[in-house]
Amino acid sequence: MPGPRPIGRHLNAIAGKALGPHGPAFATLLAEWDAIVGPRLASVALPLKLQFPKGRQDDAVLHLGVAGPAALFIQHEEPQILQRLNGFFGFRAVARLKLLQAPPATNRRRDRPAPIPRRLSAGEAAALETQTATVEDGDLREALASLGRAILATEKPAGSPKR
Repeated sequence: MPGPRPIGRHLNAIAGKALGPHGPAFATLLAEWDAIVGPRLASVALPLKLQFPKGRQDDAVLHLGVAGPAALFIQHEEPQILQRLNGFFGFRAVARLKLLQAPPATNRRRDRPAPIPRRLSAGEAAALETQTATVEDGDLREALASLGRAILATEKPAGSPKR
């Protein structure tokens, strides 16, 4: 029986129809969007589709969802944006941008503010102390206790109403 195999070998078989022939390029673009274009542009524009001409592997049109007022800025910056995109891909993958009206990209999940930590109850603090007391290494014990406090502080206390 063969051992573990890299999942990348099976990506096209699993998701090929959903992603299409250029899906992995678009998935990479989405994952690295903030790093490619910078936080200022990433906060107002989000890639929606990467459309290559039939039978070609270059000169694609990148469809961007753009918050209304930012469209003018993006049109002005298009040559620089294309240069960054093609530098990322290593060839002239994208020939032009197509801007589509969309809500601001800042509505994405990762841009939501972090929850405000709450104070641990005396019972929670005591239970955490009991759970980490058997760890012999002092630095490790404190690191585990700190992690436990952070996790408990962001959870809702038991018995609290759900919103």
